[in-house]
Amino acid sequence: MRIVAFLVGLACLSPVAGCSLTEADTGLPYRNVEGAGRLLVAEPGTFVFNDAASWESFWGEHAVDFEGRGVLPPAPDVDFERETVAAVFLGTRSGCGHFIELVREVRLRGDAALVEIGPPSPPSHLVCDMVVFPAHVVAFDKVNAVRFTGDVPGKDA
Repeated sequence: MRIVAFLVGLACLSPVAGCSLTEADTGLPYRNVEGAGRLLVAEPGTFVFNDAASWESFWGEHAVDFEGRGVLPPAPDVDFERETVAAVFLGTRSGCGHFIELVREVRLRGDAALVEIGPPSPPSHLVCDMVVFPAHVVAFDKVNAVRFTGDVPGKDA
């Protein structure tokens, strides 16, 4: 039995075998992007931003001037030299206007971030009927690629 375990271990160390010990997931700390609640995206989906130009363009297309001043506030600050932004939008819904944390975890696998999305869990004590646009926008250490897993909105079944 020990010989079999030893041979399996050796096979995993071989680059030809396709088994990599360096591909294990590690937790990646993330932060909520303050002020991103101004984004109203009508269709469910996910977005990734790795540069200021695409972030500011998206902000200009989807941010709302809640104060009615006629001028949008600037996009929330993100240091794109060091950070990647991942955004999850559930689209137009009927319900209560409250912050929903959809991103449950961000893990690093190789040079890609795996963003785990969980189902929304609205508070049970609120009953209302209004149009809402649930979203969660997070930033984490810069990565080359992002994959969304779990309850990904807009993903074909």
